[in-house]
Amino acid sequence: MSAMPVEHDMKVDGRTLDHKTLEQTRCMAFQRVREAEKPAEVIASFGFCRATIYK
Repeated sequence: MSAMPVEHDMKVDGRTLDHKTLEQTRCMAFQRVREAEKPAEVIASFGFCRATIYK
């Protein structure tokens, strides 16, 4: 029997995170986008909704 992959659609409420954590997340996301990764994929990997990266 093979294991089926499990997809998690967990979203993060950025309002609950402290300023330092949000700043670190923004810096990491910005770097990944500069390295040509798609913005929607980057922000989804952090658990935020797609529109968040454009704010």
